[in-house]
Amino acid sequence: MSVVYMLKKRDVYESKRLNVQEHTVNAGAATPLIYPVIEYAGDSVSVCIQNSVGDVLICKEHKYALGRTVLALPSGQINEGETPFDAAQREVL
Repeated sequence: MSVVYMLKKRDVYESKRLNVQEHTVNAGAATPLIYPVIEYAGDSVSVCIQNSVGDVLICKEHKYALGRTVLALPSGQINEGETPFDAAQREVL
């Protein structure tokens, strides 16, 4: 198995909420591979709620970038001044 390492990194887009970079990596392929990398600012939460029989709450969520609806755990960013618990409650309610 070959070692993967970054050859270069390029900033594509920057904002308060996220940064997009393009990483060129050597992954043992004949030519380097380019990976888009999204870094989100701040912390986030995901909530896994399980009932007494083991069922887990899953949400249907439309993802614009994918152009389709996906199944996911309730998740979101923690707003300024908000505790992780408050953010988790907001995402579930």
